[in-house]
Amino acid sequence: MITFRFEGCANTVACGNTVSTLMEGRTLNDGWRLTPENVSDYLQTLPPDNFHCAELAVGAFYKALTD
Repeated sequence: MITFRFEGCANTVACGNTVSTLMEGRTLNDGWRLTPENVSDYLQTLPPDNFHCAELAVGAFYKALTD
């Protein structure tokens, strides 16, 4: 099960949800292959000036993988 807490805008929430959706049931190796581009591509509507939200969500996910 993947859960997350956030502080930020709606795009940050969308990126966190996308990470959860894309990684649910996947292996750790799959998790390390996730990129912000994967998140942005999945969402299709993430504005380019909010790409950092995908970077933050994936970065937080990587940090969780190391814990």
